[in-house]
Amino acid sequence: MDPGRKSSPPNFFNTFLLSFNEEDKVSLRKFGIFIIQPIKRPLFNYPSFIKTLNTFRVELHTVNWLNHALPSKKKKKAKSNQDETDKMTFQSKYVESTSLVIDRDPESLKKLMEFICISLFKVFVSNNASLNNLRIKIDNSCGQFLFETCEIISHNPRFISDVEILNLEFDHLDLKLKLIQPFLESLPSFFSSIKHFNFCSNYYDETLSNDITNIIQSQKQLLSFSLSFTYNNVNALYPSKNLTSVHFFKCDFANLLSCEGHFGQTKLKSLSFMRCKGLTAQVFQQLFVIPTPFTPLKIKSLRVEDECSGIGLLIQEFGPYLEYLDLKLWEIADRKIALESIINYCDRIQYLCLAKFNHENIPQIYKLIAHNSQNLKYLTLHPTNVDGLQVSSSLLKGLGPTLPDSLEYLNLCLNVVPNDLYNFLCNIMHVGLKSLLAKNNHVCDVDTTFGVLKEFVMEKKIKHFAYHVNGYFNAKNLEHCKLDHLVNEFQHFAVMKRYGDLALGISDFDDNLY
Repeated sequence: MDPGRKSSPPNFFNTFLLSFNEEDKVSLRKFGIFIIQPIKRPLFNYPSFIKTLNTFRVELHTVNWLNHALPSKKKKKAKSNQDETDKMTFQSKYVESTSLVIDRDPESLKKLMEFICISLFKVFVSNNASLNNLRIKIDNSCGQFLFETCEIISHNPRFISDVEILNLEFDHLDLKLKLIQPFLESLPSFFSSIKHFNFCSNYYDETLSNDITNIIQSQKQLLSFSLSFTYNNVNALYPSKNLTSVHFFKCDFANLLSCEGHFGQTKLKSLSFMRCKGLTAQVFQQLFVIPTPFTPLKIKSLRVEDECSGIGLLIQEFGPYLEYLDLKLWEIADRKIALESIINYCDRIQYLCLAKFNHENIPQIYKLIAHNSQNLKYLTLHPTNVDGLQVSSSLLKGLGPTLPDSLEYLNLCLNVVPNDLYNFLCNIMHVGLKSLLAKNNHVCDVDTTFGVLKEFVMEKKIKHFAYHVNGYFNAKNLEHCKLDHLVNEFQHFAVMKRYGDLALGISDFDDNLY
């Protein structure tokens, strides 16, 4: 193998290129790309088997293929002997650390990239592919190929007629919204089998909102949907009777009272409001509270983040059925009402995540943990960072005796002082923990804190353990160096995991709801 040669991308891309029609192959030759028919033809008609399609990843794979297929074109710098390569950079803020580089002239290669992407869609359609999962992402910086792709789909509805998972992401569409408006308006007539629909946009338009509402309303098999409107109005909602999961992100419900829409006739089990506005008791009354002659909603999973003045009504209504609860309430009054409501109405909680609470909320937290002691298995506590040391110290002092013996998972995001942690761990020797996660927001004694945790984990034989320190490793910091040595030494006795790999979110329990 030539060590200086780039490794080849997956062969599936080359296989798809073999299926280009003759006209597109001729066009490729004009770009300087020649497709050579292999001696042995592919065993299967691979384009016909495609089930999942992501427009962004189509671009991504095309650029990756071009990086390997096209030779570098280099030029000399004017004032040095170094080589400089002409490049076009393909980047996206939606994928972390993604930056792919194409050699040669940027404009001509962009046209080539778009031509290949369009041709790929034509290949899939002409080979009678039928998608199950479709994700379309369009913004003002996207290439022309996406709009041509929408047109291809519009003329070949069979290609998406069996789609069950639909994701639409529109970013800053103020300049190009009119180009996709006909496509959006026609979508309800193409689909009949969507089960999961996700829509995300930071641009609001009343017509766009109506199109999304029409998609939701038209799908009789819809099981879940999520909406992200970036603080724009949520209009009327007409959910299907089969609906089990609904998630709102950055939506404004202030004007919902003038619209129709009720979840009372659905099978809703999972509900979340993330950083939304207008979450008043009146809104919740309209959406979820059902008159007594009818069967109430039995929501088992609830997640709320940000302001929510109606949180008391929500927990009161669903409390007897809630098993998975995640609250991150920013207002003091909302937190106090929510915690009191949990104590009064919830006694089946298995997963509990509480964040942004302060010193005043600690006695309520003890009570609600004790109240749910028979069922509680997973607990995450993340107090506010304001007065973090005081809140963490106060929490640990009385938390140990409160934790039930049956608790399996404990995730503490605290400003940890070693002495407080040691006393706390001595008080939870009775707890049958299987997973212990500690995120230390304190910058001092990080090595000593780990030593305390290490002794407890080894004595209790904790199966899953993670220790995360907020901050970057500093080779000049003696504590950091000691911590690095202790972690490496500890790996001989037990396996540590990354904090992110062990941390459980409420979405990890969705499969348990049905």
